Amino acid sequence: MNKICYFIFAAAITASMIFVVLYARPEPLTDEWLLIFNAMKIDGVPSGYFRWSIYNHAIVLPILIHYPLALISGYDSRIFVSLTLVVSAFIAILICGDLWRSSGPRSWAAALFAAIAVAPAQYMQLLWGFQFTLALSVAFSVAGLAVLSRTPKRLAEPWSLALAFGLIWLGCLSSAGAAFAFAGAGIVVWLSDRALGTKLALAAVLLVQFAAAALWASGGPPAILQLSRNIAYVFTALGAVVLGSPIGMTDFTVELRSILGAAMGLLFVASLWRAHAGGGLRSVAFPIAVFATSVMAVLAVAMSRSYLGNWHLIYAMPAVLASLALPWAPALSAGGVRSALRAGSIAIASLQVLGWWDGFTAHGPGYHAYTGSIVRYMATLEEAPDQPKPFPSTGGWDANLEMVRFLRARGHDFAP
Repeated sequence: MNKICYFIFAAAITASMIFVVLYARPEPLTDEWLLIFNAMKIDGVPSGYFRWSIYNHAIVLPILIHYPLALISGYDSRIFVSLTLVVSAFIAILICGDLWRSSGPRSWAAALFAAIAVAPAQYMQLLWGFQFTLALSVAFSVAGLAVLSRTPKRLAEPWSLALAFGLIWLGCLSSAGAAFAFAGAGIVVWLSDRALGTKLALAAVLLVQFAAAALWASGGPPAILQLSRNIAYVFTALGAVVLGSPIGMTDFTVELRSILGAAMGLLFVASLWRAHAGGGLRSVAFPIAVFATSVMAVLAVAMSRSYLGNWHLIYAMPAVLASLALPWAPALSAGGVRSALRAGSIAIASLQVLGWWDGFTAHGPGYHAYTGSIVRYMATLEEAPDQPKPFPSTGGWDANLEMVRFLRARGHDFAP
């Protein structure tokens, strides 16, 4: 990776840090309050209570991380925003890893693609502390797939398998979406050069683990089974990673985001066909598994939610990076088709400038104003306990007066 690529990615991370400074708030908000109630319980506050999950998502690992970091930072939510930014950059480096180690256009492309992972098109990951739970889930699942597909053969396979499965389970202990990495791992195993019997045995092991993780996180059968709507939902999510989105979307039609998402899907399929034609399908098992895992996670959200939240986009981000990076894999045979696919990936990635622009000029200021109303609510809760709540009700962990006093005692002045 040359200096230009370091500069591009470092500049993107720096710009994201500026976004955080401008628009993120120190106060924990909405779902973060569940983590604060956990901390209150640990500290012996009467209204504190302890929960290891939220909306059927296990958050065991985030809880273990949250308390010590909260103590160090004075319960400043921005430390978790910073953690999410670091984790997102790590995800990008994992997915674009082969390109990072190249030189010339391939490494430049890697830096351009990686910038998408930290862009304020996904502004919730740069403004909402609770997003670190989803980021950890995605990071551990991608890391598990990377270990499974890239471990040198000289290492004993039982150890690499145990490490890969362990990483995916850490993802499952952070948020439910990581469960689909077991299905992605099945793709890696099936495309490997293992003997057929070994493949079948590992497939059975993966199936059991996937079933266990899925049943653990399941909130019941999927509620939305409209095929056209769910496909449009997935394409919209993919496009929104690049272009940005409102905080919540409920209409999924043919528009710029869904068209761009469909274009990324076509780019991925065409690149896959080209790799197969060149006999190199096995060598691109990792991006295939990442794309499949990511799309399945987004589809699961589509089938269980009537809306697409900007915070859900982190589940779609790995598929975006995998679709853009795949045309640059050495497995694709040279020729005009490969050149066209690579040009297409650069063109799509370049559209992120729109997501950056909207993040800084619209979504960042808008979310800052919205969270300001929540901070004002908390600041005046003692004087006006019956005032209307400026936020949707949580799953039972709305901020109360004891929480406000708890946070005030730790340095929060609730300045809107």
